[in-house]
Amino acid sequence: MKKLLVFLLLFSVVLFLTSVLMLEKSDPTTADISQPLKSASHSEESGISPAVEVTKTPIPKTCDLSSYGLDCDIAEYLEKNLAWTVKNGVKFCSYEELGESKGKDRFLYAVCQEFYAEAGNIYIGSGISVPLKLIAANGVFSHWVPRDGSYYSQDIKMMFPKDLQEAAINYANYEVLNKINTLRAEHYFNASIKYSVEKITDQGCFDDIDCLTPGEYLMRSNCQYTARCVQGKCAVVCPDYYYPEK
Repeated sequence: MKKLLVFLLLFSVVLFLTSVLMLEKSDPTTADISQPLKSASHSEESGISPAVEVTKTPIPKTCDLSSYGLDCDIAEYLEKNLAWTVKNGVKFCSYEELGESKGKDRFLYAVCQEFYAEAGNIYIGSGISVPLKLIAANGVFSHWVPRDGSYYSQDIKMMFPKDLQEAAINYANYEVLNKINTLRAEHYFNASIKYSVEKITDQGCFDDIDCLTPGEYLMRSNCQYTARCVQGKCAVVCPDYYYPEK
């Protein structure tokens, strides 16, 4: 009888120790943390994708108009908010600052043009040239332009500083801004606008912007003459800007 009781007692101890060991094995607080947990284990069971930490790499700014003396933010704002298209083309805007900034306000003259490519040639679509007041507030631009017709000069005199009014009303550097837009369009489309050479002068040049069209050609109505740098010499040319009517 005593032997049976001893056996039962020993058996009970063994069962007790076994149960304790089983509980310790199943207890998460005793898990081996020396090995990393699989982050996807929960998502595999629940069907929810695990959160992934993504390092954001800044996108490099591809616009560079510094060689033309332009600010990319201003040019892009004008292209989005001042210019428009009629041929589903690409808008290009250039500008000249007419004077020193007055606080947050900047007074510009802008020339915007649409260019489009067809059959390997570049043509011009819509366009606008206008003085404007550019306002920057909290990093956001807005602008004001004068009304057309009889209100044009009146609006400029009302909104522009007195020392800038004459430059805004009788702007003199349209040709330079037009050339900048043309050069940007040719670079964008990787093509050139066709033109016929009217006259080659003795003036040397490195770039189209180095050349100005003589006044006698600007007054002619048979072509919108301009000057380009042709083989190191300034030449008066007649550009084929406009797509022929069918």
